[in-house]
Amino acid sequence: MSGPPPGASVGRLLRSDQLARSYYMGLFQLPVLPERLMLARPELLDRVLAGTGMPPDAIARVHSEIVDSGALTGSLNWYRALLLAGPRALSAPVRVPVTHVWSSADTALTRRGAELTERYVTGDYRLEVIEGASHWLPEERPHELAEIIVERIESVPK
Repeated sequence: MSGPPPGASVGRLLRSDQLARSYYMGLFQLPVLPERLMLARPELLDRVLAGTGMPPDAIARVHSEIVDSGALTGSLNWYRALLLAGPRALSAPVRVPVTHVWSSADTALTRRGAELTERYVTGDYRLEVIEGASHWLPEERPHELAEIIVERIESVPK
């Protein structure tokens, strides 16, 4: 959902306004600072998440399940590990069927990135666009997302 494979991610950074939209990824790669900032000023995290379209109940879950539980560093380490993958991982095609679900009101990822994804997939590819939804598809449109997933699973030959 929303996030394209690594090669498409790099391609979209250079071919759209994606670099500006991805500022948070660079910030999250800094050691220690993001955790300290989010713990000291939780209202900043709330404001950023709300600005991306995350509903208030989901923001509360981020605090209880990630920040308060001690999982914040682990969550940020996913972003920190992106640079460790190396160039081979960036160019490796995805060889399995892919359904990329993108939402038209996503503030973090551009449509161009979604469209570039097909270039990095050698298996059957489909782009599904959910109009008017934010970056947070599972929280915002769970039923539509589930329908897309079930339809795709049922379409694959057994």
